[in-house]
Amino acid sequence: MLNVKNLSFSYNVNPVLTAISFSTNLCEHISIIGESGSGKSTLLKVIYGEYDLKSGSIFLNKNEILGPSFNLVVG
Repeated sequence: MLNVKNLSFSYNVNPVLTAISFSTNLCEHISIIGESGSGKSTLLKVIYGEYDLKSGSIFLNKNEILGPSFNLVVG
């Protein structure tokens, strides 16, 4: 269902997420735990497609999740 492969992300020069990979199946649950400022919310926002990836890929049901620069919203 969800496949995250070699995901890396940084806001500026310092990396926030480095080489994160995992996959889940239908009806499977995962937990994201860590200290404050460790990148939990950033990871969820990247998976949701709020940020553009610098490297790695995210697929949900075989559809690639792309960031805002790939999703044109006409208003």
